[in-house]
Amino acid sequence: MILKALYDYYQEMSQEGKITRFGIKWEEFSSIIIINENGDYVRTEQGARYQVSGLRSRSSNVVPYILFDQPHYIFPPLLVGKQKDRGEHSSFLKEIDKIVERFPQNVGFKAVQSFYKNREWEKPLQSLEPKGWISFRLSSEIDPNRLIASQEEAIIYGAETLHVQEGLCLITGKRGNIIKTHVPIEIPEKLASNRKNKCTLISFNKEAYCSYGKVQGNNAPISSEASYAFTTTLKALLEKGARTNYWIGQTCLVFWSSQQTPQQKEEPLDIFRSTSGMASDPDEKSSTPENTTCNPRASVKKLQQALSSINQDQDTYIEREYPGRFYILGLMPNNSRLCVKLWMEGTIGEILSNTLQHLDDLNIVGSNGIGDETFAPPRSLKSIIKSTLCIPPGKQDSEVSFPSHIVQGLLESIIKGLPYPIALQNACLERIRHERSKKDAKGRRLSPITEMRVALLKACFNRKHRNNDNIKKLTMALDPTNDTPAYLAGRLFFILEDVQKQAISYDINSSIADRYFSRAAGDPNVVFGELLGKANYHLRKLERSSGKPHFARTEIEAILDLLPQEVISQKESQGAIKHRLDEESLFAIGYYHQRAEYRRRRAENREKNEVEKNQHHTGSRSEE
Repeated sequence: MILKALYDYYQEMSQEGKITRFGIKWEEFSSIIIINENGDYVRTEQGARYQVSGLRSRSSNVVPYILFDQPHYIFPPLLVGKQKDRGEHSSFLKEIDKIVERFPQNVGFKAVQSFYKNREWEKPLQSLEPKGWISFRLSSEIDPNRLIASQEEAIIYGAETLHVQEGLCLITGKRGNIIKTHVPIEIPEKLASNRKNKCTLISFNKEAYCSYGKVQGNNAPISSEASYAFTTTLKALLEKGARTNYWIGQTCLVFWSSQQTPQQKEEPLDIFRSTSGMASDPDEKSSTPENTTCNPRASVKKLQQALSSINQDQDTYIEREYPGRFYILGLMPNNSRLCVKLWMEGTIGEILSNTLQHLDDLNIVGSNGIGDETFAPPRSLKSIIKSTLCIPPGKQDSEVSFPSHIVQGLLESIIKGLPYPIALQNACLERIRHERSKKDAKGRRLSPITEMRVALLKACFNRKHRNNDNIKKLTMALDPTNDTPAYLAGRLFFILEDVQKQAISYDINSSIADRYFSRAAGDPNVVFGELLGKANYHLRKLERSSGKPHFARTEIEAILDLLPQEVISQKESQGAIKHRLDEESLFAIGYYHQRAEYRRRRAENREKNEVEKNQHHTGSRSEE
C-alpha cells in the first residue's frame, strides 16, 4: 500500500510536470569542466543543480555513472587522495567508449572521449578541488543548465543499459524490467549522524533476506519504472525545506494525498486558515483556486495545516469536514535503511477529527487561571516531549535526543486517536518527582508542575478512560464537583503550601512542595497528618495578625469532609494507600488547578482594589 500510494502520487505529479520524468534525477554538482568540441580543456566552473541520468545506483561495488561522477571516477583515484585503485577510473573510461559507440554522431560524447584520449584531464586536475560531483559541458552550449550528461541520448542510454530481467511488477501488476537494486534516498546529514546519509526503503543485500534461491530485487519484483517513481516521489517529499515532511529527532513524518476531484473548487488556504507561517507564503497567496484544487501538493498543504498542532505553537482554524484521501508515513533512518515506523491512510476528516481531539484533550487553564474552553491552543510535538526530558538550560532543539519509542507512540496516538503511551505519562511524572522549584533570571520561582506537564497528564488520563463512564473526566479548570480522592488531595496540598508561604514568606527557600510533593503524590497518608498539624500552626499565626478567621480554613475543612479518612489517616494505617500513575497524575492536576484558581482570584482582587482605590481618589478630588 505504501509503494502503491507513492507510485500513484508520482503519476499525478508527472501529469502536471511537477516532478522529473522517468530516468532523470536532480544532482548537486561541485564543479563543471568546460571543454570544446575537440575535447580541449577550456576552464572549470562552479557547479550547481542539474538534471542527469538517474537510474543507476551503487553501494560498495564499482559502477560508473553516465558522464558524471565522483573525483576518483573522473580522474585516476591515486591522484585525488584515494589509497587504492579499484578500477573506478578505467570503468568510467570504458563507459564513455560504450556510449560513443551507441551514439557515434553525438558531438558531446565524442568530445569527452577526446578529452581523455588527449590527456586533457591533467589540466583541470591542477586547479580543481577533487570533491563532490563533477561533470562536463560544451563551451558552445547556449543553455548553461544543459550538461553533456543531461542530453536525451544519455538518458536513453541509461535506460537501455540497466541489467534487468523481465517479470511481473508487484506495484503495477504489469510485466516489465525488474530492477535488482533500488536507488538510495538522501536524508539530511544532521539527521544521519553516525549513519549513512543515503538510505534505501527496499533492500535485499544479504542472503538471510532472500528466499527460494532468488537474489536482490527478485525477492520482491518491482519494475524499473515503478522503482524510479516511488524513490523519486519519496526524495521530493523528504526534500529539505519541503512542507511535506516534519522531522523530530531521528523520526520523520511524510504527508501526501491523492489528486483532488475537479469539482472541488474551494481554496485550501481559505478552508484551513492557519497562522503557522505557511499561510503567509507569497506563493500561496498568489495561487488561484483552479490551480490549487488540481494540484496534489495543495492537498498536502491542507494536511500540513491540519497537523500544525503537531509542528507549530500558533493558532489554527481547521475545517473538519473536507473530502480527500491522505497518507501519513513515519520513517526513521537505520544504518543504510529507512525503517517504516508509522503508516496511516484515511480521509482528511478522519485525521482532522483525531488531531483536533488531541488539542481538546491537551486544553488546560493557564498558570494565571485564565483559559478558553471553546478554543484549544495548539501545542507542538517537540514541546510536549521536551516537558518529559531533563534538558540543561541553553540547549538547542537540534542537540536534544528525543526518545524514538515515545515519539513514535505519541504520533500514532495523535493520528489514530488512541490513548497516549504509558511511557509518556510515566516520563512526565518522573520529571515532576525529581525536579525542584527554581528561580528564573528575574528571581521568580518556577515550579516543576508546569502548564505543559499538567496538560499532558490530563490528556493521558482522559484518553485512557474515555470509554469508561464510571470514571469522572478531568476538566480544563478547577472542578469543585470532582470528588476523586487523589484530585482532592492535590488541591489540599497546594492550600497547605500557600498557607505556609503566607505565614512565613513567599520567597521561602524550601516549601512543603519542595520537600513533600513526591511523597504526598505517591503515598499521601504518610505526610498529610504532619502537614495538617503545621497548617494549623500557620493558620493561627495568620489569624492572630489579621484578627479574623482565615479563608483557607474553610476550604481546608470543605476538602477534608470529602476526602476518605484513610488518605489522611492516623499512624496505625500510614503507608496503606499507594498511588499509581493515574492517582499521581490526578494529584498533580488538582494541585495545579487549585494554584491557578488562587492566582486568578488574587488577580481579580488586585484589580478590584485598584478600581476602588482610583474611585476613592477621584471622590476625594471632587470634594476638594
